Amino acid sequence: MRCPPFANLFASADPAAIGALSLGLPMLAWGLLGVCVPVLIHLVFRERAQTQAFPALRFLLQVHSPATRSQTLRHLLLLLVRMAVLALAVGALGRFGCTREGGPSPIPAVAAATPASVVFCIDNSASMGYRYQGQTRVQAAVNRARSLLDDGRLFGPGSQFAVVSGTTSPGMSAWREDRQATGRLLDTIRPAAHSLSAAHLLGRAYGMLSNARHVRREVYFFNDLSESSWRESPPPAPASLTALYVMDVGQNENRNAALSWPQVPPHELPAGAPASIPIRIINGDLPIEPVLEFSIDGKPRGRQAPGPLAANSQIEVILDLPALDAGPHSLQVTLEPGDALAFDNTRYAWLMGGALPLVGLVRADGNNEVALMLQAMIAPPHLPPSEQRYTLEPIPIESLLARNLDDMIAVVLADLKGLNGLAWERLGKYVRAGGVLIVVPGPSLSPPDYEAGRDILPATIESLVDCDPPLRPAAANLSHAYLQPFADLTIDSVNDRHAFKRLAATPAKTATVVFPFADGSPALLESPIGKGRTILLTFSPAADWGQFGTQAAPLLVLLHRILETARPALENVISLTAGPPRLRPVGDGSPILLVRSQANTEQTVMPSPTRLYPLPAELPQLYTAAEKSNPSKIRLYYSVNVAEAESHPGRLSGDEIKTRCEGVPLRVAGPADPILPGAGSGPDRVDWSVPLGIAAILLLVIESSFSNRFYRPNGRKIA
Repeated sequence: MRCPPFANLFASADPAAIGALSLGLPMLAWGLLGVCVPVLIHLVFRERAQTQAFPALRFLLQVHSPATRSQTLRHLLLLLVRMAVLALAVGALGRFGCTREGGPSPIPAVAAATPASVVFCIDNSASMGYRYQGQTRVQAAVNRARSLLDDGRLFGPGSQFAVVSGTTSPGMSAWREDRQATGRLLDTIRPAAHSLSAAHLLGRAYGMLSNARHVRREVYFFNDLSESSWRESPPPAPASLTALYVMDVGQNENRNAALSWPQVPPHELPAGAPASIPIRIINGDLPIEPVLEFSIDGKPRGRQAPGPLAANSQIEVILDLPALDAGPHSLQVTLEPGDALAFDNTRYAWLMGGALPLVGLVRADGNNEVALMLQAMIAPPHLPPSEQRYTLEPIPIESLLARNLDDMIAVVLADLKGLNGLAWERLGKYVRAGGVLIVVPGPSLSPPDYEAGRDILPATIESLVDCDPPLRPAAANLSHAYLQPFADLTIDSVNDRHAFKRLAATPAKTATVVFPFADGSPALLESPIGKGRTILLTFSPAADWGQFGTQAAPLLVLLHRILETARPALENVISLTAGPPRLRPVGDGSPILLVRSQANTEQTVMPSPTRLYPLPAELPQLYTAAEKSNPSKIRLYYSVNVAEAESHPGRLSGDEIKTRCEGVPLRVAGPADPILPGAGSGPDRVDWSVPLGIAAILLLVIESSFSNRFYRPNGRKIA
């Protein structure tokens, strides 16, 4: 049976026990053998007294015997003091200590310089590109990993090493015994734009341990402890893992100004008309005076300065884009001046210019008050074509059956009466195919005329009710898509208008009340029908129905918001988060694609058996995916941006990391913490080195002061 070396004496204690003892440098435990030296000196050099008989001095023996016993006791005390001095010196030099009571179990101690299988796992996600004191966090991680690699006290001869990061390929993360080759591989790691989590990277590191050679298996994970990187729970650690060291290379500061993704609508912008794109600037700990520069199709088209921005604040800037031609256009927005984190200072998006969306307005006659008001709200006749947002087509009620409605994003019924069953059947077919039907009442409305449309309406219209006193809407939940604009306090609230008349309506089972009146009766209802939806207003812009026509601002905002959400999303334009290739469908069929980047690189992409394409997304920029057999036929336009969460300054504490990695032999080490296997120095260990050193010095002073008194030269034994 093999016995553990004496150097592991302190490591053999149960690490979960309260007050477990350990030596930071286990090899110095051999120094405890030095306590035997004073014993040997005492035994070898003690003088043996000669025995001489003096019968006449028998009375002196009774006096001398107690003095001899006292002298012997003093010799033993001096011996113990010398042994204690040596023991305390070994404890002080070896960093003797113990774990705190109730603290988590320390990493099991390992004899220094024993062979190990070591994985250096370096998080090189976007937040690790933060620059501090002239170097990025990735550079700080690489430098510290190299210092561990070059420390001969840590990993003994025959150790093997692997390197894992968010951009290393499986071949790069193979095991190596050559420390210089491992160091050169570490030097190649750079900050990347991806947002891979700590769980993903640790999973790769744990996977490497499955074919490790040594029993001692350790993972050194270099991370900035950002909240975004620990958003997922770490994977279970393999049972063979000896220790996980989380090396903190982050800083508790935020000198970064971040740019959000451009809020580009998911549909076509009106060609030939100026457009407005919102974008946010989120500032860090320092006040700045930001400047936004944007280019379209690679050409500078604007520069906007929103003014001074206070520390730890944000502002939304509206980019005023010039009129665009029909077709795709690339947008690039840059935040100046540069700061500690460069990845979030540039953002990309595709803009698609197209024809104005078409809205049908079904009306009974040309003098209908409600129809005229709705026409002025949707497409005001006095506005020039460049300022229009929609094209409005009046549809006389008698020609509704003959008109093909498929090219319209919405159809509005303006105070209609007299719709027959065939008309409702035609409208039902349009809605089920994906259209949006908006019903606006008025003085001409007759509830019986809407009985035939019961199947597609969100409510059964019972009657017309006079509101005495007048009622206000009670729109409280502004998170609904139709009500989101009213969260802006500069916009008149829909709740600030009165209704004098309203429809009494009983909601259908599938209907949603978007907002009610103050008395609880529904004001706006919506119901999904097939691929489309039907919307019913129980109030009207008619003058004798309330203030929604005479003070039309809230109804105008509401109506345009409904039409905005009715516009079909573009299927050939998407936005992706930077990282590994993303699987996406690309239209019908499965041709081989040729992906071109803004930097004029090309890559051939093959479809998977499920017709999904792994689209390249490593670098933030703009891409197009065309059929390789016909490069002029572009199937997809997509932009890639760094995740906004990578800009967030929030960091986790070491205790929070330990909570998330419960059950793992873990130690979180700061930038100044020394790393020695089994040292156990850290927040969960009480280090007694200094007290032991002071005690050893005091005992040495006592020994020097009193040792001469304890000895008597030429001692003789009187018999």
